[in-house]
Amino acid sequence: MSDNRQTGLGPTKRVPWIPLTDTEITRAKQRAMLAVDVDQALTWHQTMLDLIAEELDDQDFTTRRMTALTISNRERKRAQARLHYKFDPRRRKAKLISADIAALRAKMENQAKLWRERFTPEVIAATAAAVERPATPKPRVRPSTRKAPVRREPMDEPAVFTRTLDGIDPIDIRMIKADTRLDLESATDEMVKSAYLAKGTPADVADQYVALLNGAKS
Repeated sequence: MSDNRQTGLGPTKRVPWIPLTDTEITRAKQRAMLAVDVDQALTWHQTMLDLIAEELDDQDFTTRRMTALTISNRERKRAQARLHYKFDPRRRKAKLISADIAALRAKMENQAKLWRERFTPEVIAATAAAVERPATPKPRVRPSTRKAPVRREPMDEPAVFTRTLDGIDPIDIRMIKADTRLDLESATDEMVKSAYLAKGTPADVADQYVALLNGAKS
């Protein structure tokens, strides 16, 4: 067992590296790496716009930017590290890899549309004008540490959903948890499926991941 600290996936069995021979899978894995980069670029662009809109002083801006950059790089590396498992035909069924390739095509088409909309000449010009507007320093306000009293009304406790993960492949658990960022023991099937649909995953593929959590074999 080795502690895979670089990928954030926890302990995994060491698998000898074998170059993928299926050209389509190899190219899909490379496109998936690019898709992660594009996602991060779009997110980073919005992060910077939000920071600029706050009109921070130079010290606060630099501190916030470097913190956001560290988080962005960490998320990108983790997302790309998961692709080595996701597109490995020795560890996953061909039908699941095929479904992921189809989902990847749809995702990249959507990314291209977002990119075209985000970086039109008109949008770039408007962004530049907003950035060049003289900043108005905002006074620093010390937040109050006093908490307002909370009035609690008696209510019935909602039923808590609990999922048992006994017998589920730990690799599947780590992959789905990393994809959805949910607590799989308390997340319902609908929550897991919704998380995949929000990422652009086709409904039938999302159902397959839910089935894995319910005992289906990958």
